[in-house]
Amino acid sequence: MIMWGFLGEGGFLPNYVFSEKAKKAFNDYMKTPGMPLPKQPPVGMPGSLRWVKWLEFRSKKLAEFRADYIKFAKQFTDKLVGTWSEFYSVDNYALNMGAAPGSDFLFYDLSFGDVTVNQKIALAESHGNMETFPTFEAWRDYILPFMAKAAGEGVTPMAFQFPMTRGAVAQGNTNQKKYFVDKIEDEYSLKISHYMKEIIDAAKNTKIEKPDVLLVYDSFQAGAMPADKWYGRVLWSYYFGTKQIESAMRMMGVNIPVKSPDQARSNLSYVFGSYGVTGNMAWNTTNKDIKIEMANGEKVVIPKHGWTTVRCP
Repeated sequence: MIMWGFLGEGGFLPNYVFSEKAKKAFNDYMKTPGMPLPKQPPVGMPGSLRWVKWLEFRSKKLAEFRADYIKFAKQFTDKLVGTWSEFYSVDNYALNMGAAPGSDFLFYDLSFGDVTVNQKIALAESHGNMETFPTFEAWRDYILPFMAKAAGEGVTPMAFQFPMTRGAVAQGNTNQKKYFVDKIEDEYSLKISHYMKEIIDAAKNTKIEKPDVLLVYDSFQAGAMPADKWYGRVLWSYYFGTKQIESAMRMMGVNIPVKSPDQARSNLSYVFGSYGVTGNMAWNTTNKDIKIEMANGEKVVIPKHGWTTVRCP
């Protein structure tokens, strides 16, 4: 699996200063010789068309780069080759994750409602800011509904190993660590394994349904929405609203996998306290048990912060 750049994502820190070569390439793309690169819009203001096109340009170029390094790697191995490939609809959209042509498999983080370009070949890791949860039980109750949701979409959930033993050195969010363990077998990512196996086994007979709604949404388009102070994220009220689209539709019985013109995606929501049914997996991220009645008349209770299986119609 190939991972590259800042956190394996778009390769650029928020304060990155792009080169003159990048500026020329973008101006050639836009046919606007000599113009400066666009800046992120001020808080509360939508991005300019040039800002959106800059994000689109980077997304396309990064997809070309992924295709190149995957093709190169395949010259030297007969094993499967994959890479990290997420779509951040309104969160982190400026990182320009996206398509990875030629990949045999793809990774993405199921914890935040973001998706990959092809759920059928996806492995979804369960980081979920596990280092910020003070107990394993707290993180388990947070992550299991997301695992069940992903499994119901045909995705294979997997553990994400984050070094939490005392003295372990790691970068990124580990400066927020809320727990440490003395033995590696006590790490959350290992203790979750038998719970994860239950979900994977339960989803083996998942019925894959054809979508009722076709929704096309690329990350770079979020650049036209009012900006938040955090680089590459839209203003909270818009962020919350757009993340809820899928959950609200599912509650009304509408199945809405998200599709781009050339590759399948699904699931827009970060599901802030929501619930739904995906395949034969019913999931619930709220603080209370949810009672629902299926189209086939089956009555189901989805436990709070939990999941259960349902009979496919």
